[in-house]
Amino acid sequence: MQLNVLPDFSLQRGGSQLEAMRQRRQDPAAERARLEGAAKEFEGIMMELMVKSMRANVPESPIFGRSTGREIFSDMLDSQYARMMVDRGGVGLARLMVSQLADKAH
Repeated sequence: MQLNVLPDFSLQRGGSQLEAMRQRRQDPAAERARLEGAAKEFEGIMMELMVKSMRANVPESPIFGRSTGREIFSDMLDSQYARMMVDRGGVGLARLMVSQLADKAH
């Protein structure tokens, strides 16, 4: 049994995947949009790690106690906080990455 994890870029099937990649590279607006999306995703991951680290340093309240439900809710809340921060401009990491990577692409 052979597992093929990598995409097949061979020309046996007409090279459709390879041709699609070439076309994307020729459309600078589409490339920039993809770059901006990836940079925002990366900044979101970084912001979520930051929020989770901050929460880990806050002492737990003895009033509410610990539960699995509370932990799940806190994780989801941290993810939502991170998303909201990135949507509102974040810390500028995505903008910096886009400006530096866009310059290298051209």
